[in-house]
Amino acid sequence: TRVMRDIFHIAPKSAFGYSLGEGSMMWGMGVWHDADGANAKFSASNLFTSRLTGTMDAVREAWGIAPDVPADQFWGAYFIAAPVERVREAVNRERKVYLTHINTPNEVMIAGDPVACERVLKAVGGESMKAPFSVVIHNEAMMGEYGEFYRLNYIPATPIRDVALYSSADYTPIMVDSAVIASSIARMACKQVDFPRLINTVYADGARVFIELGPRSTCARWIDETLFDKPHIAVSIDALGVDSRTSIIRMLAQLMSHRVPMDVSAFYHPVVAVDNAKKLIRSVRLGGDDIYTTIVNTPLDGIQLPVRTQYPAPLKTMLSSASVGAVSAPSTMPSYTPLPDDLHRVHTDFLAGRKTGLSTIADFISQQFSSISHMPANTAYMPSGVPALVVPQIPPANPITAPSIRKGIQPMYDGDKVETFALKRVADCFGENYALYDHKRTPRIPNGDLMLISRIVSITGERYQSVKGTSIHAEYDVPLDAWYFADSPYPTLPYSMYMEIALQPCGFLSAYHGPTLSYPDIDFYFRNLDGYGILYHDRDLRGRTITNYVTMLNSTAMNGIIIQKYSFQMYDEDVLFYEGESSFGYFEKVALESQAGLDGGKHVPLWKDGIAQNQLISLDRERLIGDGFMTLPTGQLNLTDRLMIMPEGGLFNMGYAYASADVRADDWYFKNHFYQDPVMPGSIGVETALQALQAYAIQTGLGDIFKVPRFAQADGGHRVTWRYRGQMVAPATLHAEVHIKKIERKQGAVVIIGDAHVWRDQLRVYEIKDLALAIVEGDLS
Repeated sequence: TRVMRDIFHIAPKSAFGYSLGEGSMMWGMGVWHDADGANAKFSASNLFTSRLTGTMDAVREAWGIAPDVPADQFWGAYFIAAPVERVREAVNRERKVYLTHINTPNEVMIAGDPVACERVLKAVGGESMKAPFSVVIHNEAMMGEYGEFYRLNYIPATPIRDVALYSSADYTPIMVDSAVIASSIARMACKQVDFPRLINTVYADGARVFIELGPRSTCARWIDETLFDKPHIAVSIDALGVDSRTSIIRMLAQLMSHRVPMDVSAFYHPVVAVDNAKKLIRSVRLGGDDIYTTIVNTPLDGIQLPVRTQYPAPLKTMLSSASVGAVSAPSTMPSYTPLPDDLHRVHTDFLAGRKTGLSTIADFISQQFSSISHMPANTAYMPSGVPALVVPQIPPANPITAPSIRKGIQPMYDGDKVETFALKRVADCFGENYALYDHKRTPRIPNGDLMLISRIVSITGERYQSVKGTSIHAEYDVPLDAWYFADSPYPTLPYSMYMEIALQPCGFLSAYHGPTLSYPDIDFYFRNLDGYGILYHDRDLRGRTITNYVTMLNSTAMNGIIIQKYSFQMYDEDVLFYEGESSFGYFEKVALESQAGLDGGKHVPLWKDGIAQNQLISLDRERLIGDGFMTLPTGQLNLTDRLMIMPEGGLFNMGYAYASADVRADDWYFKNHFYQDPVMPGSIGVETALQALQAYAIQTGLGDIFKVPRFAQADGGHRVTWRYRGQMVAPATLHAEVHIKKIERKQGAVVIIGDAHVWRDQLRVYEIKDLALAIVEGDLS
């Protein structure tokens, strides 16, 4: 990077890295300087010695594998040359296989249990190869290492100008801030990396010239295969099979032909008089100055040449920092020892056709991981006069052991039984009276990422009696690295998760009493109808156990419909932080399909459709980045495709926020909610409306009064009421609008309160009263 910028004066507009190459980008672009501190942290860490490599303790803990089982028996990685969607479909059928790297639309990497991986390879077909290295990265099994990745990459950051730094955490440019960078690299490392998506993002932002600084032109090839026939050029500083000098000259010639501004004066030297007389003996002086420095710094006296030649209409230049093991840097930057070529020789038996490319990928990725432990010390540099950065701090979590486990209480239903009800044979959970559901669907609780019950401690009340007073005591162990924390800019529990944790024991208690057993010929569907929740304390719940006491308030059956109402109370230890009530119904399919929405089947238009469209401000969520932690969620919590706002608009003239999303059959929540009954959770609709409020807050600068603002839930006894009169199934377009009616500034918080409505296409189906979003100070340093 320094050779390109400091010697040839090629000025990039953007930069991005492949996988852990994002760290290389920070060093190469001059964002990071404290090599001594970084080296000390990496050297003392066991992340790349025993957690993700070696004994792979991260996977052992996640999967419950005994210490004496060799790592190669439970983990392997494989390259596949096949279309991404074909691989994804096969991976989705396995519990312990992950699609970790998408390198091109037709080249991917999977990892996980070797036996399950082999099943995927067989199902996909095509060419494949077992990776000659084994590292646990870019998957859910190592999510517990998020905190260590964050710690290792929390390095003092020096702001830079005029260069956008892209990250695969959110596939968007990131702010040059120590905490933001650490969070981005940590989140990127813990989830799938989609390189084509990153390439297409920077291309859409205007990049046309890509310069790869990694080994063997791997990224340049991926860029070419991804962009295909789109106008672009991708060149590499290290062309495969060509010496470095020739590779650099060829690369610069290509760039010059595309009118990229550069300074080539380093290639020119003074004319030296040569004595042509024949001599048999010549004197050769040994030692002396470094030859590269001598060549580059040779004075150009007497040479007339255009220095820093300019060309018209330059294209944007993209420097691609591709691999930790290949970043070239002067002594003021950390240098890295590349991996020996042993791995490359492994590939020699695999040179037929497509497999040559896969072998290069293996060598390329392995260098990233192996080089981390080779960062030398004594290379740090900190420019004088740079003030110490004030870095926002996310406080450490305070995990606990579940109360029932501390007290030695044996649960009535453990986590495996709960999962059995969610996904497997219901009779294996509740008893053989439920065997009638062996060959037909039945209402379930959510599964997978949306199963938010760890155990059922106890149930009171006579079995099979759905009557007032029967109750359930449930616990949910909130993971330190839960996906919804990773997808949020700050680890605050999303309001949708408050709702899901509160309501899921209602479904379990209802099924325990078997109200549908009396109707063996009716195919029932279980749906939430309405409710309210009162939040007293928006607590840091990372690693905590939420205790939920749910009580049935009534149950009524008539005309093939069963209506039940419950209360819930959620505790963190002895602190009641969320409570409320909610109603549910059992419906036949025909009743669900005939639901007329909240307006009796009438079409009630969106508020925005009744005003002049030029009054609305359309927002690009990819560029909507506020101060501090005020950004929109990513990953599975990225619920919006379009955003609009209108300050001082809406029914109350206090502000209007709009979001919409294309609901597709392959959206992640359909497989989790529910088994054999895919329907969007109502809580996701509520969360979508909240994200419209978040976009409004970012765009209007409501967090400007805080040093480092972040989003939070409105607590202190705030009550939110919801009502659902229609289900959200695919395909559909979800529209959510929020009419802001109050913006309060009190007790160190800004609270935005509004009434929200959600449409499925042209039918208004959800109504949320007093939906609220808080903004608070996020810097606790």
